[in-house]
Amino acid sequence: MNHLILIICSIGLASMTSDRKSAMARRVLFASALLLTGYGLLDANLAFLVAGLVMAGALALISLTERSEDSRTVKEVRGAAMLLAAEVVEASWSSAPADFRTPSDLLKWMVSKNIRAAHVDERKIARPDLISIIEAGLGEEFGIGFGTEAGALRLYLPRSPATD
Repeated sequence: MNHLILIICSIGLASMTSDRKSAMARRVLFASALLLTGYGLLDANLAFLVAGLVMAGALALISLTERSEDSRTVKEVRGAAMLLAAEVVEASWSSAPADFRTPSDLLKWMVSKNIRAAHVDERKIARPDLISIIEAGLGEEFGIGFGTEAGALRLYLPRSPATD
């Protein structure tokens, strides 16, 4: 049953990010997401409930941002917004200490603060020193979870918990 949920969510997320869908197709997808949510509520099935809510939320975000003046920026943010649709807690770049020297040091701090990702927007980099440390640790300490084609937006993920 869990495989079915993953398949349905994959189809929904792929179709939500496609620009080829008509307004009617998006309404049908939104209605399907609401039906999935309703079924999850009635059957007390948390997996269906969450899947429906995430799909409905992502579709609502897309429909609200479709008519934006800067549509290129909005399209770049859609993928990151969908990736971050559950359990997002913001930690500002300024909250990180200034004494990191290695990617391992930064990884240990992120694990201690339960930070699971670092979102980087090239248009406004608050701490270029931290970005260079993360990029130096690509492959071992960090991986890229999401990136736009132009590379303006990236989501770095810690690879594994650091040990002392």
